Amino acid sequence: MPYYLAVASIAALWIARRVWGAIAVKSPTKNLSGPASASWLTGNITQLNDPDALEFHYGIVREYGGAAKVYGLFGDEQIYFSDALALRHIVITEQSTFRETEVFTELNRLTFGDAMTTVHGAEHRRQRKILNSIFSATHMRALVPIIHDLSDQFADAVERKMQNGEAQVNMLDLSYRAAVESLGQAGLGYPFHSLDESRSNAYSDSVKNFFPSVSKLGPLLALLPVVAKIGSAPFRRRVVELIPSKTVQTVKDLIDIMDYYGHEVLQKRKDAIASGQEILSEKVGRGKDIMTLLLQANQSASVTDRLSEREVVAQINLFLFAASDTTSGALSRAFEQLARYPDVQDRLREEIVEATTGREALSYDELNGLKYLHAVVKETLRLYPPTVKFERTASQDVTIPLHIPVKGTDEQMISQIHVAKNQNIIIGVANCNRDARVWGNDATEWKPQRWLEPLPQSLVEARIPGIFPNV
Repeated sequence: MPYYLAVASIAALWIARRVWGAIAVKSPTKNLSGPASASWLTGNITQLNDPDALEFHYGIVREYGGAAKVYGLFGDEQIYFSDALALRHIVITEQSTFRETEVFTELNRLTFGDAMTTVHGAEHRRQRKILNSIFSATHMRALVPIIHDLSDQFADAVERKMQNGEAQVNMLDLSYRAAVESLGQAGLGYPFHSLDESRSNAYSDSVKNFFPSVSKLGPLLALLPVVAKIGSAPFRRRVVELIPSKTVQTVKDLIDIMDYYGHEVLQKRKDAIASGQEILSEKVGRGKDIMTLLLQANQSASVTDRLSEREVVAQINLFLFAASDTTSGALSRAFEQLARYPDVQDRLREEIVEATTGREALSYDELNGLKYLHAVVKETLRLYPPTVKFERTASQDVTIPLHIPVKGTDEQMISQIHVAKNQNIIIGVANCNRDARVWGNDATEWKPQRWLEPLPQSLVEARIPGIFPNV
């Protein structure tokens, strides 16, 4: 069968499935307000995922509040939540009810294999048991000297550019290079040499180019859950190889490169461990890198709990991919804001200089004691979170309460929303972090000082979930 007929057939199956779902389940979004669908085919998908989509997201909370109706492919009705109580309910209270969407899961499985983001239930708990053991404070303390050395290399790279007479320095690019090198050395025990711009690395380049390439597939990604169930893996591979699409072939090649180098990194770490602790301590990562700790913890685990080699490779590539863009994005945003607010920059420098006077480096605990630095980090992540939004699918019917009621299409206030089984929801992280009703009238301003003062009662009561405590 020609590839275009196969794609058309798959699309027809997907549409039939969505239509049947709409007929079989009464929409719980009937009374919810929201932006009009921009297209009968793609709904609001383009508006939500555009590189300049922030203003569209902010418009949702300004006009409709913390819960609104948006549209996916072929009019699929979804619920956009940015209400603090709703988010707490979704990501904490009812966490097991809201799983990653099928599209997200299948894309991750096809890209990385059986990693933390693609397995559920007992398999997820087994992997988490191994991984949790290596991300302890004790292990993180041991990584500080490695990160300190890399920060010196990063500063040297900036200084070289200035000495070369460059009027402008691309801090986003340098931040990405620094993030990748940190993840390589402290995470994988593998040097990418990313801060040396005269060198290139196929592994890190594949990670950097993967998401932009996948994004070009657009609505076709929605077909992944159906495609992934057709035939065997070799058959699907052969079909992909026959598709005359430059984007599809680029994505395939990038996945192949990540898989190849993931196995190479694993083998090099295994060889280093086998060489003995004395030799291992002289290599990149000094035997304290996360990959070495993972392999040691895996070897010490019971046979039934151990990760297979393919599972380890899956974690390697997922770790590198997930942490590189998020880390570099946060760093570059922090640099941008520090440049815009020289008073904040001066105060932060003063705190760091005072703490490091007469010292070569700060310890893990001393870094944690830099209160203003923490305030700068928290405020940067508040305004510029690693992701603007993420999606989940309800595995059963559930009712989500709202901290601040929203007005329905019938003009009545809604204080809780029913989410039907298999319905997709969108969690508006950036909107929740900029909601003036919770954060106050200065919600859109970058003000690190807010974290060193009593927080508004509205924020305390909202109890927004997050990695950094808000109170």
